[in-house]
Amino acid sequence: MDKIKIYTDFEKISDVPHFGYVFPLIEYLYKKNEILLAYYEIVQDISEADYVALPIAVEYLFASQDKAYFNHFLQKAHEHNKKVLVFTSGDVGKTIHDENVITIRLGGFKSKIPCQTFIMPPFIEDPFLKMNLSFSLLKHQEQPTIGFVGHSASGIKKWIKEFLIFVKGLVKRIIKKDHTDFQSFYPSSLKRHQLLMELKNKTQIKTDFIFREKYRAGLNSDQDRKKTTAEFFKNIEQNPYTFCMRGGGNFSVRFYETLAMGRIPLLVDTDCKLPFENIIDWDKHIVKIEESNFGAVENEILKFHNRFEEKEFEAVLKENRKLWEEYFTKEGYFISLYHELKILL
Repeated sequence: MDKIKIYTDFEKISDVPHFGYVFPLIEYLYKKNEILLAYYEIVQDISEADYVALPIAVEYLFASQDKAYFNHFLQKAHEHNKKVLVFTSGDVGKTIHDENVITIRLGGFKSKIPCQTFIMPPFIEDPFLKMNLSFSLLKHQEQPTIGFVGHSASGIKKWIKEFLIFVKGLVKRIIKKDHTDFQSFYPSSLKRHQLLMELKNKTQIKTDFIFREKYRAGLNSDQDRKKTTAEFFKNIEQNPYTFCMRGGGNFSVRFYETLAMGRIPLLVDTDCKLPFENIIDWDKHIVKIEESNFGAVENEILKFHNRFEEKEFEAVLKENRKLWEEYFTKEGYFISLYHELKILL
């Protein structure tokens, strides 16, 4: 195996309160993940490296008044003519406009982020292990059924609450306590409720929705959280399609949970960039509808659903589970990223 050689700074990891602020690839190599060590190698001499990797999430460095560290790291890479792998975490993330930087992030707006950006999934626990479930197939019914369990609400009080959260975040950016990208106001729970109600009114599809007024139904006890989590995954399991739409950031965790369960995401496209779009033919795995064209959602679902006979439909469910295993587990993702980074060398 021709490994990718990475120069980084393991010592910097001790400066952060927990690994949530560490570039996951560097975290796994630091912890000596044997699978990934077959693909990546840490080198001590920057001149030997294929890539330089910033060990800490870039927005954390900025927020902790350590921008000088980032600039020094970037300058050192420039001096040695090396590309820099930069991780930005959280719902929003930070865009770095530098042709020498390759960014790894959870979301962002496809029309705005630099082309040298790789979308990383949130690394979720395998739902089958978490919930003690096993993969099952569903019959191809004449009418497609779409499921959803989650935060979805309406009303002026909810709009005001989300607007105040937006303003609070905006103020933090203005006073430089938050260095993530600016996003326009997007009341996600209200938008979600509006589109779900549109789906409920369609006559040629079935819906199986459970609305939550608050995230995780506002419950805090372990017992209640286990109950709502079980309801969440049971809903995905018993419906071939699951409605997936952005939250605070422009990506959906539910999208990956649906794939992991071997089901089909119905993704509301809000200028989303999906992982490995040059490798994965997403049109074979998901139904995608632009938010601005949501009036055509019923036709898009039926067009996708009616392409399949029984065995073909079952094959899609199997392929979606395999897709998650191959590309969206932590090892699978960084092995896939390895092949993409080799092309860029």
